Amino acid sequence: MTRHEIASLTNVRAATGTVPAPPPAGAQSVQRRVPKDGKLMVAGQRIKVGRAHTGMIVTVLVEDHYFRVPDGTTELALRARTSTKPIRNVIAHRPRAT
Repeated sequence: MTRHEIASLTNVRAATGTVPAPPPAGAQSVQRRVPKDGKLMVAGQRIKVGRAHTGMIVTVLVEDHYFRVPDGTTELALRARTSTKPIRNVIAHRPRAT
């Protein structure tokens, strides 16, 4: 394209030139507090941990294809990752005492 053709384009904007950072290599770990129903949410996907763990803060390992929820030597949940949404919150907090 010539400069004249580029100048005559409408409803366009210049590219910013920034490239988003690639996701970190390996598993990410995030923390979540297990709600009353026993299902927590990571990257827009629900993971059932169980009502027995209500109120606990658990660590979720986010891998390329799986979500793992370990508890010591046992694994509370292993779910296939079906969403490609980014991880927004990394650390969960206990609710404030009222």
